Amino acid sequence: MKRIGFVCVLFVLTMLFTATALAHTPILMCVEEDGECECKGMFSDMSLAVGAKVIVKDDSGKVIREGKINEDGECIFPISKVHYTVIMDAGAGHVTDPWDPRDDE
Repeated sequence: MKRIGFVCVLFVLTMLFTATALAHTPILMCVEEDGECECKGMFSDMSLAVGAKVIVKDDSGKVIREGKINEDGECIFPISKVHYTVIMDAGAGHVTDPWDPRDDE
């Protein structure tokens, strides 16, 4: 009987820690409009990623612009004349996959 109790407690703890880990998956959504790129940064629990770094790189990997997610969960910058990708780095390993405007075409 003690073994079943231990397994139940272990299962509950595993579920709690898994849910906590999943709650902070970073999400970056960007759209180009009116000469600007507007990015919205948040986590999978829908909390805004305020203060997270937004990094814009050209095809060679050179950083061409940096910004931060503001209190509204946004980072807006002029569209670059060269092809670019955008990532969000919220620290502690919370980095998004690159957003590429060509993927939205």
